[in-house]
Amino acid sequence: MPSPDLVVASGLSSAEMAALTAANLSADGWSKILWVAVAGAKTPVAGRFAVGDDRIEFRPAFPFDAGRVYDVALIWDAMPVRRSTGRVAATLSLTSANQAPITRVLGVHPTAEQWPANLLRAYIHFSGPMGRDSGVSHVVLRDERGNAVPDAFLPLESDFWNSDHTRYTVFFDPGRVKRGILPNRDMGRALIAGRQYTLEIAATWRDAQDRPLVGRFQYRFQAGPAIEEPLDIQAWVLTAPAAGSRDPLVVTFPWPIDHGLSLRALSISGPGGIRIAGEASLAVGDKRWSFEPRDAWVAGEYQLTADPILEDPSGNQIGRAFEVDAKVKAIDAPHARTFKIVSGF
Repeated sequence: MPSPDLVVASGLSSAEMAALTAANLSADGWSKILWVAVAGAKTPVAGRFAVGDDRIEFRPAFPFDAGRVYDVALIWDAMPVRRSTGRVAATLSLTSANQAPITRVLGVHPTAEQWPANLLRAYIHFSGPMGRDSGVSHVVLRDERGNAVPDAFLPLESDFWNSDHTRYTVFFDPGRVKRGILPNRDMGRALIAGRQYTLEIAATWRDAQDRPLVGRFQYRFQAGPAIEEPLDIQAWVLTAPAAGSRDPLVVTFPWPIDHGLSLRALSISGPGGIRIAGEASLAVGDKRWSFEPRDAWVAGEYQLTADPILEDPSGNQIGRAFEVDAKVKAIDAPHARTFKIVSGF
């Protein structure tokens, strides 16, 4: 009977047990009698064998992985004393309350139904840590006929993961996105405004425990007009909460902002210039940023500050559009904006 750390072959005769004990087998010799291996593997799982009154026990050096399939076989041909020939085989697949569930794709960003034709990057979020593979062979962009769009993404086997490997960044090839560059002149952009697309993530992508994803994931969207304007903090709509509350400050953008950058590039400072502690989130098609303070707001003047690294998913920054020639100096646009919080009474 299998358990998370034990495999048992029972029901052996006293003569068979005596012969096994007298054989003084090595670990390799034991594994030829009681075979335990990852399904399809050619080498057995490392571990320790022992004999009881009528059984052989195997304890793996490391606990079996829940969700992984193992081959288990008692091989009569290799027994010192045999009552028959051949083998008795079984398949072992374990689940455990202590084992993380198989990883799935939670979603992608931008979450908007329309992505600009000049999109540079998208994010894939997973329910648990993934392995170190890149997404090059696991992510495909398909057109409205289901055909793969060739050379849509940057073909680099680079580590585009966040620190805990739960978010992967997909980069569209900037050579195709930026006008005037040779790949753009030869092939045009991967996304064409007005057409439907599907971002497809294969189930073959493996997580940190070397397990494939729960299943294939597809995100359907329409390509919209390219966004080729710089970000303008003065065009953002700020909705301030009342003093004495912990209601969120809400900032609404004219078009989606970069999900990964916005959560670390926007900050709030209060009276006296002290940075306000709290939690930020991005929602509504990545066009609404909310900040909930740790402590209640107090009346006074506050400042919303955008770090220079802030961009939208098309690479537009505050004061500089992505399509502007790199030799052109960026506009000296403000990166901060003040607002007031007043008493609600």
